[in-house]
Amino acid sequence: MIVKNPLMPVWARITTIGVYLIIAGLSTRFAISIIDNIHRIKNENNYNWDEKDIRFHNRTDIIKMALACMLASILCGMTGIAGGMVLGPLFLKYNMVPIIMSSTNQYITLLASFSVFIQFALAGEVTWDWAICFGLLAFLSAFIGIVGI
Repeated sequence: MIVKNPLMPVWARITTIGVYLIIAGLSTRFAISIIDNIHRIKNENNYNWDEKDIRFHNRTDIIKMALACMLASILCGMTGIAGGMVLGPLFLKYNMVPIIMSSTNQYITLLASFSVFIQFALAGEVTWDWAICFGLLAFLSAFIGIVGI
């Protein structure tokens, strides 16, 4: 019989939400800086842009895309449909190369899955020994897959 974990205290809930917001914000900021740097390097070296390349002319364009993804993710979370069904066509509208579209969807899925985990943790519905076991197995499997390929 599985015993339900008691609800987290208020301070733990606030800390958990704060840590999530910090991680999501920092990872998004990091992604924006990488995109900005790649575009700067391409422009400095007179990169021959293809008509299908995504071009962000300034940081506002990057932020617009991030906000569109956030809105689509919220709608997907509220309706229970997969994010790729909404974000795939959105990314294709931005002339995104399919392999980049797939990678971006996987990154967004990572953040969405992490936020669902946070919701379960806040509700006291996490069986921590299983969560740690499967988390380590998923990390090890991803590491082997990335290094092996």
